[in-house]
Amino acid sequence: MIASVKFLIVVLITLGLSSCSNKAEGIAVLEPVPANAMILASINNLESFNISSIETDRLPKIKSLKFLIENFCSDVNGAFLVSYHPVGVNGHHWLISIPRNSAKSWHPSGLSGLNGLERRSYSIGTIWKTQLVTIGETSNYILISTSSILTEEGIRQIEKGGGQYSYEYFKELPNKLLNNDFITLNRNEKINNLSILWPLFNEKEVDDIYKFLRLQQPKSLSWNFNRLADSNSFSAVSDQFDIAETSIDFMHLSETIPFPGWKWMVPELNWGAWISAKNKLTFKDQSFISVASGELCFKGRGNRTWKASVYYSDNINLTIQHWENSNGLEIKNLNSIDNPLKKPPTYSFIKRFGPFLISVADSNMFNRYGSYLGIIRSEKEEKEFQGAMKWIKSQPAEANIWWVTNAKYDFINSETDETRWNGLSLRLLNNKASWWASKTLKKK
Repeated sequence: MIASVKFLIVVLITLGLSSCSNKAEGIAVLEPVPANAMILASINNLESFNISSIETDRLPKIKSLKFLIENFCSDVNGAFLVSYHPVGVNGHHWLISIPRNSAKSWHPSGLSGLNGLERRSYSIGTIWKTQLVTIGETSNYILISTSSILTEEGIRQIEKGGGQYSYEYFKELPNKLLNNDFITLNRNEKINNLSILWPLFNEKEVDDIYKFLRLQQPKSLSWNFNRLADSNSFSAVSDQFDIAETSIDFMHLSETIPFPGWKWMVPELNWGAWISAKNKLTFKDQSFISVASGELCFKGRGNRTWKASVYYSDNINLTIQHWENSNGLEIKNLNSIDNPLKKPPTYSFIKRFGPFLISVADSNMFNRYGSYLGIIRSEKEEKEFQGAMKWIKSQPAEANIWWVTNAKYDFINSETDETRWNGLSLRLLNNKASWWASKTLKKK
């Protein structure tokens, strides 16, 4: 996360369910988990779980999960499950599901010192609600969440016979749970919109024209985590999946190419998104074929954000040295007539920057706040270039689509002006796809 999904994404260490000897027992651990989980992850025990490792990834509300584990799981001495759920219209919360045999010493008397403690009895257990957290207690489970709705739903799941039946659609889940995997789930785009998980900017979802592609997957995916020796990043790579099982199957028409956007990876950039797509651009009887197109988002005057459209080509031959009116610019997608891919909007002005054609609504704003790493760089720009190159090593050599966000918001009170990057990419090979998520680590 999956920062985040976070993913995406949390570093969650292994689940040692040695007592689970078959698939039925594997999925039985989902008994208290409400039906709409977007993320499932297993934790063996707190002794082997380094909570600080979560900081390497940026999933939504990750501070909430850390708060719950650090303050309410000190008596846990065995395996437990964490899950991430949509709650209400726009809310999302974590739920911790602890089997009673992993929390034998837990007792509600430990909550007596919490402010605003309320108790509600159910036929199979009790809900303990405080100002900060809601805890559900049954004979077999302890449920902990910052959402009372989520905890209560977990209780109702057990009352109805167990949430594991809500996950029977995911036939591969039992093995993945037993194999200690970190798992993202996708049932319905309207219910489980995984695009909100990664990447984030200022802990908010990136608003780009390609977000309908982001983190699409069939059913469930497992993620593997790596610290990269030749990079300054931490990465998570998903299982391979058949894109024919998703709505992004049209992407097989695109070619994998090297990451085209590093020249815009400067502190002024909020986020950028690029997709491999062939377009023919014609302007004043000049034309070229772009191999990638996308969006750039910068922060400008009055703390407002604004966007630029971008087209990239290795051999661009347009001679647009100054901002010109974009009237007369023609763009034709060459991949497919039926391609549902959204093209970046064409704004009022266009200009060439090296291998890029940029379209903006306000050229003065771009001149003031937009930055581009040219061939000749200042000492500061060279530092930015080196940071960008280190992050790029965390991504596949070639991919079909990329997102990158600036993590400078982590340094509000920091003594360093280092810029760090979050990123997500999709790589296709023989109609099989993998997601790659990464984040630059903090210097120790």
